[in-house]
Amino acid sequence: MRRKNLVAAFVLTGALVVSWTQSAAAQQPVVQQASATFTSTIYSPATSTCIDVPGNTTDTSVRVVSQPCSGTSEQSFIFYPVAGQPDGTYAVVDPVNGLCVSDYRNHVVQDDCLPVASQAPAFTWTLVAIDAAAKKYVFVPTYQFGATNRRCMSVSSLPPSNGILYTGVPTCRTTDPYDFFVVAGIS
Repeated sequence: MRRKNLVAAFVLTGALVVSWTQSAAAQQPVVQQASATFTSTIYSPATSTCIDVPGNTTDTSVRVVSQPCSGTSEQSFIFYPVAGQPDGTYAVVDPVNGLCVSDYRNHVVQDDCLPVASQAPAFTWTLVAIDAAAKKYVFVPTYQFGATNRRCMSVSSLPPSNGILYTGVPTCRTTDPYDFFVVAGIS
């Protein structure tokens, strides 16, 4: 793990405060007040696969991948709306291990849900609607949202990295089916 013995809290929409304590045990979010959160899979129509945390491992910096949809807990995420960020910004959390889906060095990994001083956290994503009725969204790392050449989460379709998620494309192409995902649980 890159960070140890840290405590963080951030305020989510509706005055929901979620905090995590890093310890030897898996991080578990502590919800202090009810709010508008939702649980969903993240589906790639381009590859007919779902975003997956292999084995719900508690290791940080493990790459999040795209795998055939199975309906297992590895493919379910809790979306917590984040206050003080653009509308549609969420912390995307694995409900089993409490780790966040994060952008780290152009890769999509799971990591601690802890903010880095003086910048928007790498573990928050702004969902940009491509087709809200069909629940199709582009996932933009929030810390660089609004940049001219913003990057977004993409799924690789080419061997040998087939199924790997990354954020390294210089410009998010909202017409590229590999750059958007269906979030069925969003309302």
